[in-house]
Amino acid sequence: MEYGLVVLWLAMYAWLAIAGLPLAALVFSRFADRGAALALPLVLAVVWVVAYWVGHLAAHVDWLTFGYPALAAGLLVVLALDAVALHRGVRPDWKGYRGWFTVFTAAFLLLILVRAVDPGAWPGGGEKFLDFGLLASSLRATALPPEDMWFAGEPVQYYYGGHMLASLLARLTATPAVYAYNPALA
Repeated sequence: MEYGLVVLWLAMYAWLAIAGLPLAALVFSRFADRGAALALPLVLAVVWVVAYWVGHLAAHVDWLTFGYPALAAGLLVVLALDAVALHRGVRPDWKGYRGWFTVFTAAFLLLILVRAVDPGAWPGGGEKFLDFGLLASSLRATALPPEDMWFAGEPVQYYYGGHMLASLLARLTATPAVYAYNPALA
């Protein structure tokens, strides 16, 4: 387990959640914490949806590729929605964010410890081998759906949405698939 990458991924999650606080405060304005606990899932959902559309569009447009362009488009949409929220005078709840992120950090580190006991993705270990293969295929993909790692040249016929999001987070942190598997799983 590469613990420096664990710190990097935790910092990335903190940054993404902070980036999503204005949007969450706009969307969940009636919540007591103004959506602070939902900032990270909201940002990940926006980035995922935009990247998914860009990835499928890349299959039909020659100059467009999945990967960094899809990630950049997703992050730009988040920042644009944040700008709209801040323009409307939305105030994020920083106190609620600190409490929520403390709980998130504890849960993330607990799962990292669980994965550190047996970090391997071996064929007899359930779907770990498949998950790693889909993550690696998503990192190699230039368009969506990614190529099936067992049926080369054909698109994958399996649920790859979470693996695609993990590949985007791996790109954001410049983490190779072999190291991104465990923090993404956690």
